[in-house]
Amino acid sequence: QRDQRQSAQTNDMLGSPANMTEHAVRFVLSHSNISSAIIGFGDASHVDGAVTYLDAGPLPSDVIRMLGSLHSK
Repeated sequence: QRDQRQSAQTNDMLGSPANMTEHAVRFVLSHSNISSAIIGFGDASHVDGAVTYLDAGPLPSDVIRMLGSLHSK
């Protein structure tokens, strides 16, 4: 139940689940201690999406703080 609640709160905070891939990639980009991430690509459009997310850059620091407070409960 806790995981479902946190997932719903995260979706409310960041947008629809369709954006979760973008948020996940940008979350990884937000942390300088993470040097690589394994991302599965099912087709070429997924690669294009990842490049778009890379160009968007890291998530804003206030979003990172909100996610941290949400998942530390």
